[in-house]
Amino acid sequence: MMAEIIIAKVVFWLAGALVVYSYFGYPAVLAILSFFFSVTPKRDGTYTPKVTLLIMAYNEEGCIREKIENAFATDYPSEKLELIVASNGTTDRTDEIVREYRDRGVKLFSYEKAGKTNAENLSIPKAKGEIIVLSDANSIYESGAIRKMVSYFADERVGVVAGRLRYVSSKTMTGKGESLYWNYDGIVKTLESKLGKTLVAHGGTMAFRKKLYEPIDEALTEDFILPIRLIGKGYLHIYEPAAVIMEKAAEKGKDEYARKRRIVTQGARSFFTLMRELPLTQPLVIFELISHKFLRWIVGVFMAGIFISNLFLLGENFYFVTFILQIAFYLAALTGYLFEKKGIKVKLLFIPYFFCLVNAAAISGIINMLFGGKLSTWEKAKSAR
Repeated sequence: MMAEIIIAKVVFWLAGALVVYSYFGYPAVLAILSFFFSVTPKRDGTYTPKVTLLIMAYNEEGCIREKIENAFATDYPSEKLELIVASNGTTDRTDEIVREYRDRGVKLFSYEKAGKTNAENLSIPKAKGEIIVLSDANSIYESGAIRKMVSYFADERVGVVAGRLRYVSSKTMTGKGESLYWNYDGIVKTLESKLGKTLVAHGGTMAFRKKLYEPIDEALTEDFILPIRLIGKGYLHIYEPAAVIMEKAAEKGKDEYARKRRIVTQGARSFFTLMRELPLTQPLVIFELISHKFLRWIVGVFMAGIFISNLFLLGENFYFVTFILQIAFYLAALTGYLFEKKGIKVKLLFIPYFFCLVNAAAISGIINMLFGGKLSTWEKAKSAR
């Protein structure tokens, strides 16, 4: 019995420490590392190479017109900005709307549905820009976003630049949770960027040198694979929080769950691919991959470890209290779920609800990847359009 108690305590504290490290310890380590090993790339706001804005679209009739008009409104020189819409398996009026802009120079590449990454592989070789800026159809750029990202490419060491995603409009608990998460993620990316090794970019906010692009397996995800492969080759990946790209957050928990599950399925597959590819001369990147991605994906496992081990320790007052606190936390998450279904908004509940939602989706994504599940075809949250 004593051995069981000791094992339970070890599991409880180890799992708890890993949860704390995943969200707070890792940023603290990055802060220390960036103090000693920061990298400062040069910028040139007058640097304006030919840029291709590649807009990925799948059944986007509700937002594609706004997206194209938004692209025209950018402050980047129009004669140096190529606009391409890659329509992948569209069955609504998206292509028809894009063709209305043919006389204004907008190009349409229409493909059979085969996945977003595949559409990028087919479209990028046809682009004329020296710099490719990837964007989703529902991503709205602030006027200076492209110029701010491109300014870093005056430094030949820079291979990728990521902008900052800011969620707007949604007032549901899912939307508020997603906004809070990306605010936190922006802090982590800022710290990684000081080392020149921002781990990943959001697919709608990523700029890179066309000459460095190599086709990516369609089962993988470009905003994960491409930046890390280029970092592994010695290029810098910079995060520019002043380059703001706005999207509407998913309003429904089921949409966010499906989106997160898809991202983790592809991301986990990309993670193991990269772990095989990265040389041992890139220990910092490997450390970031494990800390920023893998450990955070399996926080749900650590949470289960804390809960189950706590059951063996209820005879001690401290562990009885921690068990009650866990029960209260999960009941709050369940209540948040039920309230959102009824359209009731309670600020106190959106953090536990969203935390449990995304961690459950992450574990589901990992399991899906391990059993060979594929989510390479295009999926989108209609409530985010």
